[in-house]
Amino acid sequence: MDKYNDKIKAIYAAVESSIEELKEIRTSLYHNPEIGGREVKSSKLLCTSLRNHGFEVTENFYDYPTAFRAVYDTKKSGATIGIFAEYDALPAEAKHYVDFLEEKIGTP
Repeated sequence: MDKYNDKIKAIYAAVESSIEELKEIRTSLYHNPEIGGREVKSSKLLCTSLRNHGFEVTENFYDYPTAFRAVYDTKKSGATIGIFAEYDALPAEAKHYVDFLEEKIGTP
């Protein structure tokens, strides 16, 4: 159980050490929405951050200009984790959602 707790603590420490960068990314995505297939700035921002954290990044993944794959290989045996994310904006006014989010997590 201590091994498990140590891993959880390591994850929290890694997030905490990058919290300002993560907030900057969140704020940039929030203030610079890009609709599906046109996430050029967002994609570059995320790829740059991932590279800066040691990920091997493949852009234009599967010949899709804004798609990318990021791999972090620890060279250790164990579990493999995959994450799929959508972060494009919808072409609509969503003020009521913004008010709700600001109330719950604060303004980005």
